[in-house]
Formats: sequence, C-alpha cells, structure tokens
Amino acid sequence: MSLLDDDSKVPDFVLRKHTKPITALEFVRVPIAMQRRAITNDKETHDHSLTLKPFLLSGDQEGNVKLWDMATRRPAIERQCHQSHILTILQLGARDGIIDHRYFGLIITHGRDNCVKFWRLFDQQGKFTFTQVYDLPENALNFSNVDVMENELIAPNTMNSNAFDVYDIEFITDDVVNDHRLVRDMEAVDVFEAASASGKFTFEEFTLKRDSDESVNRVDKFGIIMKLLWVSDDTVYIGYESGHVASIRINPKSKKYEVLSVTKHHYPQPVLSLSYDPVQNIVISASIASQIVIYDVSTQAATAIKLDNIGKISSISTIKDKLVLSSWSGLIMFYTFDKSTYTLEYHHSFKKPKGMIAGDLNIMGNLQDTTGPKKNTVTKPNCMTMVERSTVPLSLKSKLSRRDVTVIESSFLSVGYDDGTISIYTDL
Repeated sequence: MSLLDDDSKVPDFVLRKHTKPITALEFVRVPIAMQRRAITNDKETHDHSLTLKPFLLSGDQEGNVKLWDMATRRPAIERQCHQSHILTILQLGARDGIIDHRYFGLIITHGRDNCVKFWRLFDQQGKFTFTQVYDLPENALNFSNVDVMENELIAPNTMNSNAFDVYDIEFITDDVVNDHRLVRDMEAVDVFEAASASGKFTFEEFTLKRDSDESVNRVDKFGIIMKLLWVSDDTVYIGYESGHVASIRINPKSKKYEVLSVTKHHYPQPVLSLSYDPVQNIVISASIASQIVIYDVSTQAATAIKLDNIGKISSISTIKDKLVLSSWSGLIMFYTFDKSTYTLEYHHSFKKPKGMIAGDLNIMGNLQDTTGPKKNTVTKPNCMTMVERSTVPLSLKSKLSRRDVTVIESSFLSVGYDDGTISIYTDL
C-alpha cells in the first residue's frame, strides 16, 4: 500500500543512533556490485543505473556522520567528520540519475567548523572506506549550504557572507590530490551590487524609512547568503537573509555572470529552503512564513502560494510529481503541483510526537486538526530527503538478497528530527 493511501502515517521504521539533533541528510547511490561479489564486475554492469542501491548519510549537530544500510537498518559506518553542526552532505558524480565516474564514490561534508571535506566513500575495489581526501577552508558563519554542479562548487565567500565564490574541484579526481591545482574560478561575487549596477532592478524596500521598533528583523541590501542551489550547469538560485531570491546565469571559466531575476516575496524574512524539481523545471523556496514561492526556471516567473494550517515551513523536498513540506509545528505535508494552473493539491499530512516509536499506531496526523500540537508534544523536523525507486532486472534478482532487492525497488522519505531520530517512510 502506498504511503499516500494510508492515513496512519506511522514510520515504517525509525533509525536511532544519533544523540544530537539531525541537521543534514543525503541518500547516496552505491553500485550493488560493490556489495555482492556474485555480480560481474565488468563496466557495463557497474554503469547500469538499476544496480544502484540507496544508502542514507545523516549528520548531526556535533559533526557526527553515519552511513545507514536501508536493508539492515543499522549504520554501516560512523565518523566524526566535523567539530560542529553539519550543514551539507552531498554525493558527487551522481546527479539526476547520471553517473560521472570521475567523481563517483566521493562525497562532501560541510560543517560550521568552517570546513568543506571531501571523502572517498567507496574505492575502486568496491569496498567502503570513508577516508578523507581533502579539507577546504570555508566560511560557515551564516548556516548556508554549499552545492556542486559537475566540477564547480559554489559556497559563501571566505571573507564576506553576502557574496559567493566558485571553486573548480576537478583536482579532487587526481590520484594524488595537489593543493596547487585548487582554482577559485570566481571570488566575492556580490549579487546585490551587480543587480543594482545593471539598471534592470530597483529595490524600493531598502529605501523605506525604518520602523521605530528596532527589534524588527530587517536588513539593508540582501544580507548574508542563506541557501545556494545549482539547477543546471549555468544557472544558480540564491536565497538571502532579506528574503530575496536571485537567479543567476553563470560561466565560472570566463568569470562572467548575469543576474536574471530577483524576487522579494519572502521579504523581510530570511530564506530557509530552496529545492529544485527537475521534472517540472521549477524551484521552490520557503522562509519562516506559511507560504512558498514557485519559480519557473525557463521564464524566471515567480508565484507565491499561501498555505493554511501548516505554520512556519522548515524544509522542502521533491520526488517525481510530489512536493513535501515540513513545518516547525511538526507537520509533514504532501502535495502535487499543477504547473498549468500554479495550484497545489493537498494529499496527506502527519506528525511525529515525542517518544513515538515505529509501530505506535495511536498517533495520527490530520490536516483538519486545526487546534495545533500541544506544548512539548511534537518533535521538530529539521531536514528531510527522498529517493526514488528503481527496478532490478530479472537477471540480477537471483544474485541479490531479498532485502537488497526490496530496498532498490522502494522509494524512501527520510525525516531528521530534533531528538536525534530519523523516521523512514517507504512507498511514496
């Protein structure tokens, strides 16, 4: 039965090994041939996307990272990767179902200890190693993530949190990583200055007289970068402290860029989430208010959509035609987005009360329950991620364990909570 056909919304299972709040999640695809020696090791089999098995990487507030096997539901590897809050976990060389063998096997972790670290998750012989390859100093004062497209990494500028840098990380693929090959293709790019200088944008909101209440959260200019998102090899979306979202056409090698659009739908609240839906070619943003903004990447048009009974939105994730939102109130809500009418169709919602364990059928989420959660009864979701199902060819099924086949042919929603637990829902 599909999760969306079942009103109970009880997790299929809960992962419990972290002792601090979960702050980052990433499903990584690992060739199943690397786990089962019964499968041939020739290149054709390794390249076959249907032989990739999802594992979950989770990071917490103290810098711990765990690699979870979805079949055994236990950590396969545990590492202290950083000395502070994990901000970003990314798999390299596997984006939108396309494998780039130059980077495949590498992951990035990024922490508030001002480091971006590159790790070899599995080696060429097919074994998990989780060994550090390189450590790149990085500005993490503003809780912004970093993002990668092919061999370009975008990150907040090392000195100015309002601007960004772009690094060429191709040197990471060398047998021996050489510091001298690290290239910063672009440095200290300030989008507000570029947009203002272009003459195409005006920002009257920054010329308005300040309210007498100085406690109101308000910034001049865009403020610090909150979120970074590559959507293609030449387009980046950036969310700012001021609530503005900018899209940029960028060519790191020529060091040229153009500001395509700037919107202020979230102003003056900071942008807390940016997500890309490659199926519909849209970007979705959210701040601490109860609205989302949909951006058409092709036309740069932006539309704000107000949501009811959700509260402050904390994160966004997409899979196929589904949009999933989480809120500070503990709600996880499922929608489908109709691009032709720019409307959301609500499906289901649920929440995880404190102390709930897998199989506790007494607690259910309901959108019509407008009374809201009772004080101290709901655990706040901090982050979430999803992975789509694949199909295992019949010729391979006999060579795999039933549990591995089930994992590969399942879709998963992973939600990380403030209490250190990770709820897993299947069959989305």
